[in-house]
Amino acid sequence: MLETDLSKELLQRRSSVQLAGELAGEPAAGEGGSSRATSFDGQLVGMYSCHGIDPDGPQGLNKINQDCACVARPCCKLARTALFAVLDGHGKHGDKVSQEALHSLMLDLEENVDDLALNPAETLAASFHAVQEHLLLMTQQPVIKVDSSHSGACALVAYLEGRTLYVANAGDCRAVLGTAAAADAMVETAVNLSTDHKCDLPSESERIAAAGGYVQPAVNEGSDMAPARLYQVQGKRWLGPGLCVSRALGDVDGTACGLVAIPEVVIHTVQPEDDLLILASDGVWEFITSEQAIKIVAELKGQGKSAEEACRMLIVHSALRWKINEGGYRDDITAIVVYLQDAVASVESEPLSV
Repeated sequence: MLETDLSKELLQRRSSVQLAGELAGEPAAGEGGSSRATSFDGQLVGMYSCHGIDPDGPQGLNKINQDCACVARPCCKLARTALFAVLDGHGKHGDKVSQEALHSLMLDLEENVDDLALNPAETLAASFHAVQEHLLLMTQQPVIKVDSSHSGACALVAYLEGRTLYVANAGDCRAVLGTAAAADAMVETAVNLSTDHKCDLPSESERIAAAGGYVQPAVNEGSDMAPARLYQVQGKRWLGPGLCVSRALGDVDGTACGLVAIPEVVIHTVQPEDDLLILASDGVWEFITSEQAIKIVAELKGQGKSAEEACRMLIVHSALRWKINEGGYRDDITAIVVYLQDAVASVESEPLSV
């Protein structure tokens, strides 16, 4: 796929696509403007993002938000479908890479809509590959508009087709399903629908070693704590990439040592007891477990709060945990909360032609 001039404004003009807005900032694009035929009501789906804080960073107190997210309903004009996506950029140009990757992903799915209708799992995986090729081509242009040589983005996409959920993930964003003991019971169980692709995950570290890369082990000794990181060569950290994740879009110079953009795809048929779906960047999961997140959202849902309110509060809880554990530093935090049974019922109620 060659470089395009897709922009945030282009996605905003697509009536079926909503972009995440900053917490306490402007509403997400499309909120209040799209009809119920092309968007979810805030009662059913909530989506918010919150920029990080880095007192020592080049921007001063507030970090540039490298996360981005969107909800598309219908997805690519396919009846009874919806798409939820969260991307978490990293590196010097992570904000631009995550945005470009999101735009490129949506465009590729639209260009391959027939394949998406026939085989969603394979098409989602192929779209990740197409985005990676697009980002690679952009780094080879005479004038580089988006430089993904040393920057990238973890990507998580959940595609809903009727009652079937397809989750594609590369990196450490996470999708969590909240399942009740019975259809009318309070949510009790959190089920991860994606894998956090940390580079020291045994299956990932083995793959990296086979590719010739090196995983520096994590250090957890007293105050000396550091996560495992991926490098080209042991003892030569300056060669990079120094990432904690083993899969991501972009990071072109890291592919030689085992970093891949290949997503893992999970297929799940939504059951009557499946009550909640949370998609979030790792800023949420740093200090909140999957079980805790489901409990927070389930309690708010039980109090009659909307998915939009529950999403806001999940972000607030996460921000507070960062404050307690890290003081003045905070990562970007982005989440999508779906009241799954109501969202599925809404999607299934659509006419077969959009």
